[in-house]
Amino acid sequence: MKTADFRRNAAAGCASLILLAGPVKAQAVSVSAGYSGWTCCLADGGGATAALRVDLPIGPVLLLEPGLTWLRLRNEGEAPDQTHYVLELSAQASLPIPGRVRPFLGLGAGFPSNTAGDFFIAVHAVAGLRLGLGPAWHLRAEFRAREARPIQGDLTLGIGRRL
Repeated sequence: MKTADFRRNAAAGCASLILLAGPVKAQAVSVSAGYSGWTCCLADGGGATAALRVDLPIGPVLLLEPGLTWLRLRNEGEAPDQTHYVLELSAQASLPIPGRVRPFLGLGAGFPSNTAGDFFIAVHAVAGLRLGLGPAWHLRAEFRAREARPIQGDLTLGIGRRL
């Protein structure tokens, strides 16, 4: 499957999940920050990232997670630094184990844009942990690999609050 076809299918799949979920109530809101690295054409770079995400449960172990991510990527070469904003949606599954730790895996797609005016669909995979701190608060750690011209990976830590 061509990359463009895969991106289009992933975006259509995420949109279908939203429509199938119907009206859902947000379960939690979280903010995260960390490091985003990238590699492209034998060059490397990276920089700060921050994200705002909302958990929308659609089943006992499934949730949709819309989010907005800000990235400031510094180039190691002569190219200028870039700021990206990514609107994205993940479908995630949590491992139902007893206790306060909830590992999760997910797939999704989003729409990165940058100050240069580029706009396209990017797919991602995410893996992480949510650690309950009590009835209302949780910590989260995640790695998000994004195919976003260039290949990019975000490593973030954050805190969330149940609504």
